[in-house]
Amino acid sequence: LLFLVITLPAAFLLDMSGGKLGPASPYGVEGSVWSGKASLLRIGKTDLEQFRWNTSIFSLFTGALELGIHMKYGRGHARGDIGLQLVGKDRVYIEDLKALFYVEEISSLLQPSSSPIQLSGKLTTNLEYVSILPNHIVDEAVGTITWKGAKASLGPEELPLGNFNLTLTTEKGIVTAKFKDQGKNGPIEANLVATMAQNGDITINGKIGHRPNAHKVLMNLLKVPFAGKSEKVFNVKGNINNPAKLTQALMK
Repeated sequence: LLFLVITLPAAFLLDMSGGKLGPASPYGVEGSVWSGKASLLRIGKTDLEQFRWNTSIFSLFTGALELGIHMKYGRGHARGDIGLQLVGKDRVYIEDLKALFYVEEISSLLQPSSSPIQLSGKLTTNLEYVSILPNHIVDEAVGTITWKGAKASLGPEELPLGNFNLTLTTEKGIVTAKFKDQGKNGPIEANLVATMAQNGDITINGKIGHRPNAHKVLMNLLKVPFAGKSEKVFNVKGNINNPAKLTQALMK
């Protein structure tokens, strides 16, 4: 029965579902559930162009449904595998995801539309593996995300921020994320380490600040969150199941 379903035309199943797949609205659909493409995949206000997928037959024998995807977004693109574990521990996972996006084109996904500050720069993602449980706990993550040529624009002012790197590792059930600036002379100095345990416990330690060569407008913007100092030190503990308390601790 499963093999019968995945060989059906994708457009047929889309019509049966009223033209939508959950929050997504595909357009220009061709091919089958097994392998196909959509000229446009709209999720909310986000349009993913040239979206293609292939179902992995090998994943079915391990109790998972895995799709190899390729898509474009603005000048950026992404390709990798997204899977749903159906047998054993329920989880959504990502494998071998390689992506290049321009922050200014995806800023609506990263910050409120009402924000007066517009971010820009090149975001490069290389994720070997990420596993997310139904309760939003990330129980495994390995990979890197790099933000090069980071800038913040406030009206006519363009404020350089520097280059940053986020490294994800997993050891003994603890996921660790290290966020650091690259080089020793960038406007922003960052050295943060965050961990997540499988029970949802989160720790965030380190500091983020500005160097003397930072733009004066940037220094003034950071006076409030930094309480008038040149840096902010973090020593935070919380749990993902209590986001309000975690946010409050971060804002102190």
